[in-house]
Amino acid sequence: MIMRKNTSSTTYRADIDGLRAVAVTGVILAHLHSPYFPGGFVGVDIFFVISGYLITRLIVNEIDNGRFSIASFYERRARRILPALFFMLMCVTIAASIVMLPSTFRVFGASVTSASISMANVYFWYLGGYFTVAMSSRPLLHTWSLGVEEQYYIVFPILLILMRRYSKLSWTALIFPLMLMSLIFSVSQTYVAPRAAFYLPLSRFWELALGSLVAVRAIPVINSKALSTALGLTGISLIAFSFLYLNERMPFPGWIAAVPCIGATLIIYSGSAAATPASIFLSLPLTRYIGLISYSLYLWHWPLIVLMQSFILQRSLDPVETALLLLLLLIISSLSWRYVERPFRIQEEPAKSFIVLRTAGVSMAAFATLGLAIVITQGFPERFGAQTLAYAMASEDSNPRREDCDSPSVDDVLKGRVCHIGVEQAIPSFAVVGDSFGDSVIPGIDAAAVRANQSGVVLTHAGCNPLFGVSSSDRNHGRACRTYMDAVADFLKKSDHIRSVVVVGRWTRIVDGTRFGIVDMADVFITDADSTEQSFDENRRVFARALDRMSEMFADKTISVVAFFPEQQVNVAQAAFLLSEIGIEPDIGVDRKIYDVRQNNVKLLLADASKNNSINVIDVGEWLCDENRCRATEDGKALYIDDNHLTAGAALKYSEMFDSLFVLIEPMSETTSVTN
Repeated sequence: MIMRKNTSSTTYRADIDGLRAVAVTGVILAHLHSPYFPGGFVGVDIFFVISGYLITRLIVNEIDNGRFSIASFYERRARRILPALFFMLMCVTIAASIVMLPSTFRVFGASVTSASISMANVYFWYLGGYFTVAMSSRPLLHTWSLGVEEQYYIVFPILLILMRRYSKLSWTALIFPLMLMSLIFSVSQTYVAPRAAFYLPLSRFWELALGSLVAVRAIPVINSKALSTALGLTGISLIAFSFLYLNERMPFPGWIAAVPCIGATLIIYSGSAAATPASIFLSLPLTRYIGLISYSLYLWHWPLIVLMQSFILQRSLDPVETALLLLLLLIISSLSWRYVERPFRIQEEPAKSFIVLRTAGVSMAAFATLGLAIVITQGFPERFGAQTLAYAMASEDSNPRREDCDSPSVDDVLKGRVCHIGVEQAIPSFAVVGDSFGDSVIPGIDAAAVRANQSGVVLTHAGCNPLFGVSSSDRNHGRACRTYMDAVADFLKKSDHIRSVVVVGRWTRIVDGTRFGIVDMADVFITDADSTEQSFDENRRVFARALDRMSEMFADKTISVVAFFPEQQVNVAQAAFLLSEIGIEPDIGVDRKIYDVRQNNVKLLLADASKNNSINVIDVGEWLCDENRCRATEDGKALYIDDNHLTAGAALKYSEMFDSLFVLIEPMSETTSVTN
């Protein structure tokens, strides 16, 4: 049997529990970076369709029968969602207090507050993109989807009541325009404001509305077994296609999200009248069980993955570790479902609505306050001893002028409203152009400039390749970075007093198109006007041409490239702090052989450029590496704030590496007023 009567006036759909199992399995596999299911993240969209169907079926039935109560509805939602959520928040907060640095614990606190008041999607929209490295280390990132659903639960019932009160139109006629408007908005925003389209409710409501339309029988009930079978199999195929072929580099949600959503809709619709091969498969006991615990699975999978990968091991899980984590996830989720979810959802003597809602409100306020307390105390650094705290605080030892100097606007660059370093009130003789690596060494270059009696300007922009005439495939920064670098080129051409250009970048990321460290990524391509393809080989050709182009553009200036930063395999501050916390003196550093392999392509290209274009190269590795390794900790201090950016202290300690930048620049005797 795939359907049976429940105690409510609606029917239980075992196949929908099976569909939940498919959705949560896809999400978990995608978050474990399974190469076979890159599109598994669309399981969230499948959940949206399911929620829209089930909630609308319940609401419409009660409205049509004159039994709907807003208080009762919210009470049921509170019992369904909040106990398991708050239990997870409590456990993860305790774990985070043990393994997180103050800086990351502070950000975590804000996410606790936002998750507890159903605003996680808004908070994470504000922070950044879902697929970025920084976001992937947020243990509560997955609660964004709960925020979308809960906002839907708040708005949609009220809309239905008002529409029914003031209109005699059918439910289909009332809901379909809302779905269409949300879909159009989602498609447009996916290209204009992709982060907003991903996180904010208006661009997601159409997915829930698809399920709503099935619930109100917008399409007549199927009377043909053959048609039901075909539609069910088509739905399964669409979801399988989404799991196998969609990926995080595609614009999303937009039109692409319609593929899994329509697949889920077809499965729900085709199984509403009779058993089909799809519904029978989805109703199998094991599939049903995974579906029953799917909410707990969803709540727990992401914190477990993040805490293990980003904070404890600081690397991807190997197959054995993955299997053990999945087993642990299954055990925790089963216990959560049995002892937290079910007791609150199924009560022999249900509490009155106002008591449940009051308890829910108090609990939400308590967790929101807890999160705010973590934020206000700056991550509660008093948790740790002095030496452990010293390692931990390295994560916050970034360029003290970053907020004021890094990433100026294009307009500010064109008008010369940029930061100055070195000797105050002197005419700038050099410019530092760079990405976040450039920003990280500004304290060291500043100190060297003061020793050389020189002044310079800062033109760094985190996330932007410091190359001219080059475009990037990075959908978050690519177009904006090209515009920014064009403005930098214009500024430098007009600044005759700038006689030296210092270019600092994460050249390995640019040349090889990969990221190295606690998260490996291979997804960035660069092109220029001569490119005919996007490939990792083309990246190297584009980089070589960019060096030639830079020499031609600034033939009247000295060009220096700062390169060969030793990228570490762990978040140094995090790893040193954890080791110190358990009484082990940190002695961290990447193996020299690994470093040499990582830097090989960049070294070959810069060697050619230095011969052909008189480009000076500053080798950071010469200062941080010996024949065995490139150290990341020294004298009881971490030299990196993460797995690749030097601390301000390290940049200052090794500032002598930048003295050679100023050998060819004569000191400026003339002074003038400089606007900072």
